[in-house]
Amino acid sequence: MSETSMLEIRHLAEQMRDHQIANLEAQLAELRVSPGNGLAGPFILTMTIANLVVPVSAAFVVPSHILGLPGDANTSWHLALFSPWPPTEAVLLDLRNALFDDAPSSVRDRVELFCYDNSALMAKCQTAGIQLTLHGQLK
Repeated sequence: MSETSMLEIRHLAEQMRDHQIANLEAQLAELRVSPGNGLAGPFILTMTIANLVVPVSAAFVVPSHILGLPGDANTSWHLALFSPWPPTEAVLLDLRNALFDDAPSSVRDRVELFCYDNSALMAKCQTAGIQLTLHGQLK
């Protein structure tokens, strides 16, 4: 390839990058003026329902990939709950039933229960997620 061709390729690549940055900046500006994510309320309600079934020590809304789960534009967030109780089959069944009966359909299939002593996963959730305050806890 000639030096002119290489310069044209580099120039086009830079323009493509700049175009992507401009698009992302416009999306970010649009998000900043929006009221936020409509799933906020359903996540809080779902956490509250789960806490009635199994004691929740900590709760985080996390990007799906943090839990090793696939996500797309509609399911990119999961609710990670940590309980002092180990998640036995009976506990998981009770939780699934309660969520199916009362939790918003937009969130109920995106709840994951972990034992509180899973410190490595909890550290990842604290770092990459948004911690939810449980009713009655001090911030």
